[in-house]
Amino acid sequence: MRIVNSNKLKPGDTVGRDVLTKHGSIFIAKETVLTEHMIYKLISLGVDNVHVKDLEELIDYESIPRPKPPEDIVEFTDKYQQALFLTGELLDAIASGKKLETEMIREIVDIVYGQVMSTNNILGRLTYQKHDNQYLNKHSLNVAILSGIIGKWLNRSNGEVRRLIFAGLTHDLGKLKVPKRILDKPSRLTDEEFKEMQKHSAFGYQLLNTKADISKDVALAVLQHHEREDGSGYPTGLKGEAIHLFGKILAVADVYDAMSSNKNYRDKFSPFQVAEQIAQNSFGSMDPRVSRVFLDNISRFYVGNSILLSDGKIGDIIYINPSEPTRPVIKLETGDFLDLSKSKLKIIDILG
Repeated sequence: MRIVNSNKLKPGDTVGRDVLTKHGSIFIAKETVLTEHMIYKLISLGVDNVHVKDLEELIDYESIPRPKPPEDIVEFTDKYQQALFLTGELLDAIASGKKLETEMIREIVDIVYGQVMSTNNILGRLTYQKHDNQYLNKHSLNVAILSGIIGKWLNRSNGEVRRLIFAGLTHDLGKLKVPKRILDKPSRLTDEEFKEMQKHSAFGYQLLNTKADISKDVALAVLQHHEREDGSGYPTGLKGEAIHLFGKILAVADVYDAMSSNKNYRDKFSPFQVAEQIAQNSFGSMDPRVSRVFLDNISRFYVGNSILLSDGKIGDIIYINPSEPTRPVIKLETGDFLDLSKSKLKIIDILG
């Protein structure tokens, strides 16, 4: 919702809160769609500002049809749910004070590796997985999948892809040592709480580094997944080449999934909104090579998908602009074509 000066109101704007007269009676009720005459009356009566609903508040997402998932998505979902169950078992065991069992981790890695190497449109498959209150479990699994995919796109060896999946799965283990009042807080963290949260990468590293059968590059990736190219990250403020490649890959995977997921204090962003954020950071905080490979590949996986635009229109992605992969060409339901590289509109949801 926005506060709009009456002189800048437009016919079609929807009132977000009742507009009252000086005597407290309702002049224009909320949910009213403004006409030119109404706007003129508001200005005439000296009403300076009006609460106006944003477009996204007006869209009835529940009424938008979503296609039935095909058989290969059902198969992926079965594997995903199997891996998610095991991930929950793993995290619950560690949270209760039990020792880290690498065999269980490797069992999950095997499931994820099989999907990463055999499923062509694995990102599309992820969009069909429901978002619920298992955030840490699901985020750990998603980052494992995304890290493996990026490793595959970067032509890393099979062994490296497996280790990237392992690192992604365990990258937030340290959060189990963060107080639950901070971990489960339903609003943004204070500065002090955020400092406490920042310790999780070091906690995770300490947990993994004590195990002789866990590769050092896995432990380093967990330690460094919040480091940034420009030195703005944590825990040690490393820059550029001082950050392990696995840490750079996990950073992109972690940001992508975190922004694509619902949080207690905000709704999720669409994959293309997140991709644009990564693109903006690709010559600052994120590694440019890892970012570019990720952006080039993620965009093409959504060709053919139905999407919802920020103006409420629905269309299909038909072409990816090579120079701006996050701003594709859309064929609207009307049959018209829209090049997002020449528009301010954004993709706010993937419908299927």
